Amino acid sequence: MKTAIAVLIGILIGTIGVNALQQNQCDQKFGVEDEIKGGCRLQASFTMDVAYPAWLVDHAFADTILTEVINGMRSEYGEFFTDDSLYGMSAHWSLIGGYEELWRSESIVNLVYTFSTYTGGAHPNSFYRTFTFDLENEREVMLSDLFNTDLETVLVTLVPLIQADLRTQMGEWAEGAWIEDGTGFDPLSYGNWAIDDTALYFFFPPYQVAAYAAGSFRVAIPLESMSALLAPEFAP
Repeated sequence: MKTAIAVLIGILIGTIGVNALQQNQCDQKFGVEDEIKGGCRLQASFTMDVAYPAWLVDHAFADTILTEVINGMRSEYGEFFTDDSLYGMSAHWSLIGGYEELWRSESIVNLVYTFSTYTGGAHPNSFYRTFTFDLENEREVMLSDLFNTDLETVLVTLVPLIQADLRTQMGEWAEGAWIEDGTGFDPLSYGNWAIDDTALYFFFPPYQVAAYAAGSFRVAIPLESMSALLAPEFAP
């Protein structure tokens, strides 16, 4: 059974004698001086460590969906990492993922994944990926399934509530244009969400609604505040 997926790829590119390459030249290659053996050592590694809910394998449809997404990430990051341009530098990439379970009922569960990535930039980055599974009816629930009308109509009610909550959370970090660009009435802005028996949650990673330093945000909209819009099975 799967309890975690962990992939560690290590590549030792080479050791160059100190007589052939002085330290300043080693620095130009983004290498590190080998104080024990001497010379310049160029290294690269890629670590993938993604948690997986073991119980999900008992639900084949959900297990297939989640496995395909994780395998797709592994392939994508692996292809980027093994690009020829990376073999001339020291790189220590990582893709780390953990999840939170939120239950709407005994048969409807949300998996809220938070991923942290590092690809050699100034700092790591993070993003969300959420899944909502109806285990009884063996289907993945989409955001549009929650409502009794079209999503565009729903957003007319939700967007002001979401933006107001974000401004309250951010305080001095709140920047109107950034919040509006990251939310607005585009359904794609609300791809990461979850629902339990009290609220509908939306998740916004760094850079979507504020600067990186402000962090990520979770907005909770009480179900009672939009009960007229919810489909009967999701009404409070």
